[in-house]
Amino acid sequence: MGKDPNSTETDAQIEIQGLEVYNLAALESFFEFYQYYYYKCGKSELLKYDESCYNTLRILLLSYAGLQPDRFGTVSKNFNDVVENFKEYGINLGNGHFIALENKGLFCKRKNNTDGKVELQFDVKEFRTQNDIWSLIKEIDRLNEKGLVDMTEIDEGPKKKVAGGGFAGGLECEQCHSNIAPESKFCSECGAKVNPTSIAGSERKIA
Repeated sequence: MGKDPNSTETDAQIEIQGLEVYNLAALESFFEFYQYYYYKCGKSELLKYDESCYNTLRILLLSYAGLQPDRFGTVSKNFNDVVENFKEYGINLGNGHFIALENKGLFCKRKNNTDGKVELQFDVKEFRTQNDIWSLIKEIDRLNEKGLVDMTEIDEGPKKKVAGGGFAGGLECEQCHSNIAPESKFCSECGAKVNPTSIAGSERKIA
């Protein structure tokens, strides 16, 4: 933002002077994804932002951070370790989370090893691309709601549980009493819609 450098007026208006794109590949992927599903009959549901799926995806990517993919682009991790990672965010990872991701076109594979342990695998590039796409759809929803892009509003991502078993400024579901991160609109366990005024430790309400 700034004044037109070619303007001779002292009271020239401040306007857009340039645009910087930090990740062009992510932007291109978003346009390809949106264009494909916008014109594909019966697939418009995939263009709707789902906070529960978005948080599941983000925690999955955080759980696999630092792992190198194999030559097929697949990352693997012990399933029990992934479950424990999710518990740090107050989420009991179950089949419902994977079914919800599959309905969005994201598939995980469980591989049984000879030692009896199970590994959870997925295409990390595909998951990262979808994460970028959903983050843009979320921002577009905010723009449509507010009518402007609030540059001071920062998405800090999923929040881990604090000492005592809850979230800092978090919510609790009245139906199943699961801990819910502050930014959540629906319970990740039972799907109930959460009233944002229902702060953990105070009066709990489900809209």
